[in-house]
Formats: sequence, structure tokens, C-alpha cells
Amino acid sequence: MGWKRILVPHDFSPCAVRAERLAAELAELHLAQLLLLHVTSAPGLDPETEVGFSERAEAAPLSRRLTGEPKARLEHIAATLRVRGLTVETEALVGPLAATILEQAEKHRSDVIVMGTHGRKGIQRLLLGSVAEDVLRRAHIPVVTIRYEDEEATTPLLVPSGA
Repeated sequence: MGWKRILVPHDFSPCAVRAERLAAELAELHLAQLLLLHVTSAPGLDPETEVGFSERAEAAPLSRRLTGEPKARLEHIAATLRVRGLTVETEALVGPLAATILEQAEKHRSDVIVMGTHGRKGIQRLLLGSVAEDVLRRAHIPVVTIRYEDEEATTPLLVPSGA
């Protein structure tokens, strides 16, 4: 029994690209389908109820503006993955990040979530939070996280000879 549906939350950061690559390898290995998902967080806008807007007509164009460009970017990524023979769907939504990722995992009956993590520490993590950690804590399916490591941080320090 292998994974047949892999959800890949994508924020277009280097760590998300790294997760996308791992997910593609897993999809090839398991003959699985990929779902690339981008979630835009927009405080004050609930796309289901359109809270914060007096007119329903005002919310729809805003929601489309918030998801249009990410959807196009996901489709570009999906096209390169489809050339490799992978089955790829894309979805761009507005909502709370972790909750929307988990809802989509359930909706699409995903077997696993593969996502990048920025690896923030200290005050940055406290102030910015961690979507990956929230997903990990609340998910009912396996979550594979991959941390992006800056090349400068992983490049060995060269010490001049004779130093």
C-alpha cells in the first residue's frame, strides 16, 4: 500500500520548491497524483461567508485577484511536472493557512502532505509562527516536512592554509 494522493502546500519560497521536488520523486515512486496548493491568508476575508464586505459582489473579485496569480504560477509548475508524466492538480484559495491546508487534504483524500518549512528559530518563529508545525500537530495523515537550508549556511568555511 503506497501513497496515491500527495498534497503539496506551495508558497513559492525556496523551501516549498524543495518540498515540491521531493513530492514529485515520491509521486513517481508511488505512481501517485500531486495536488499543488497555494493558500493566501487575507485577514477579514472569509471566502465562504465573505465576512467584512457589505456586498457579495465585492468579495468575489477580491478573492479572484488574490488567487489568480498564484493559480497561474501553480499551473506553470504543474506543466513542468506533467512533462515528467505526473498527474498534477492545482488549487489556489484564500483562508487561514494551516486550517485550509488540512481541509484540502481531507477534501481531496490526500494520503500525505509534503511541505517545506522555513526553519525559523527564536524570535522569528515566535512572531511569525510555523504553519508547518500547526499542520503537523493537527493532521490526521502523515506529514513530511523538508527544511530549506541556505547554501551559505551549508557551504563549508574555507580556511586559508597556514592559518
